[in-house]
Amino acid sequence: MFFQLKPSPLFACFLVFFSSKIWAQEIKIPEGTKPGDTITIIEKEPSPLPAINRLDYDSLRKARELMSRQLELVKFESFNANTRKDTLEYLSLAYLNMNEIPKSVKECKALKTIKLSYNQLSRIPRYFRKFPELKTLQIAGNNSGNRSIKIPRLKNVEIIDLQENGLSKLPLSIRKIKSLREINLSRNFFTRIPLRLTRNKNLVTLKLNENRLKPDEQKLHKLAQIEYLRMNKCDINYFTDNLFDLVNLKELQLAENNIRVLPDRISELSRLESISLYKNSIDSLPPGFYSLKNLKIADLYYNKIERISSGIENLKNLEILYLSFNSIFLVPENIGALASLKQLYLHHNRLFYIPESIGNLNQLNILHLQNNLLNYFPPQILKLNKLRELDISYNDIEEFPENLADLKNMKLLFLQKNPFWNKVDSEITFIEQFRRMGTNVIFQ
Repeated sequence: MFFQLKPSPLFACFLVFFSSKIWAQEIKIPEGTKPGDTITIIEKEPSPLPAINRLDYDSLRKARELMSRQLELVKFESFNANTRKDTLEYLSLAYLNMNEIPKSVKECKALKTIKLSYNQLSRIPRYFRKFPELKTLQIAGNNSGNRSIKIPRLKNVEIIDLQENGLSKLPLSIRKIKSLREINLSRNFFTRIPLRLTRNKNLVTLKLNENRLKPDEQKLHKLAQIEYLRMNKCDINYFTDNLFDLVNLKELQLAENNIRVLPDRISELSRLESISLYKNSIDSLPPGFYSLKNLKIADLYYNKIERISSGIENLKNLEILYLSFNSIFLVPENIGALASLKQLYLHHNRLFYIPESIGNLNQLNILHLQNNLLNYFPPQILKLNKLRELDISYNDIEEFPENLADLKNMKLLFLQKNPFWNKVDSEITFIEQFRRMGTNVIFQ
C-alpha cells in the first residue's frame, strides 16, 4: 500500500538547473559606488519567467508531487514509530496513494485535524465517529468521481475539504454533519450551489471556486446563514437575483469571471465587509455599491472602470481599496473622507491628477500610483505621516520635493523611470538622506 521515494542525483540536478533557469538575474551597480559601500537590492516585482514548454511544467509538477510524497512518507514513518498515538492532535497522511486508512489511526482518539488528501480513498471509517475532538477533515483529491465518498456522521467536525474529487453532487452523508461550519467544494463538477447544504444550519463558509456554475434561479433563502461565499473562476457572466437572498454575507468573492455589470441590488448585501471582483469586465460602479457601509476591503483590480463616483465618501469603514489595472482618469475630491483607509492601490490607470484631499487620509500607510500620467509630484502626499510605502514610479515627474524625506515612517520608496533622474547631478547624494533614516529607495 505504501512505497518509498529516494531523491536521485538526476532529480537533484533537475531542481538546481530549473531553479537557476528561473531565478538567475543580472545585478547592476549604480555609478559612483565605491568599494565598501552598501548596496541595497530590492526586487519590486518578480522578473518575467522565461518561456517554459509543456514538458518543463509537467516535470516541475511531478517534482513537486515527488517531494510532497517524500515528506509525507517521512511523516508516516514517524507516525508508525510513535508509541503514544493517543496523544496526537494533528496527523497528515496525504500523497501516500492509499486506498484505505491504516488501522493504527484508530488509536488517535485525540485528533483535532487529519489530512488525507491526494490518495485513492472512497470511504472514511466509521470509527472516526469516536474521535470526539476531530474538527477538521481534509480529503481533497481522492478521485472519487461520481462515487460519493462515504463519510460517517461526525458529530463535532466543523471543516471539510472535498476539493478536486470529481464530484457533481454533494455526498448524502454531508447533510448529516450538523456541526459543519465550512466546506470546500472547489475544482469539482458542480453546475449549481448544492441545496443539500440547507440541512447544515451551522454552515457559514462555502467555497465553490473553479466549478462551471450555470445561471440558476434556485431558491437560496434557506442558505441565508452563509457569511463567506467564494465562487472564483466559475465562468459566471452576471449576478442572478437569488444571490441577494444571502443577506448575511460578509465576504463575497467572484474573481476571474466574466461579469460585466454590477447590479444596483448589491446594496441588499448590506453586511458585506469584503468583496472581490478581480479580473472581470465591469466598467462602472452603481450607487448601490457606495451604500455598503460595512465594507472594509474592495478588490476591483483588472476591470474597465473609468471613474469613481463621489458616493465613495459613504464607505467610512473601508480599509483597503484595490483599483489598479483599470482605465480610471478621475478620482473624486471627497476620497479624503475615507478616514479608515490604510492601503490605496491606483497604479496602472490614466490619472494625471491626484485629489488634494488625499492628504487627509491620516491612516494611510501604503499608496501605489505607479504607471499613471502624473507630471508633477502631488504635494499633498507630504501630509501622510503614517505612510510606509510609496510607489510613484513610471510617471513623468521631473522634480521631487526635498522634504519628502520628512516622512519618517517611510520604509519603501519607488521612484524609478521618472525623467527626474536626468536632472540630478548625484543620484547617490539624493538617495542617502532616505537611507540614513532606514528607507529603501528603488530608483533604477
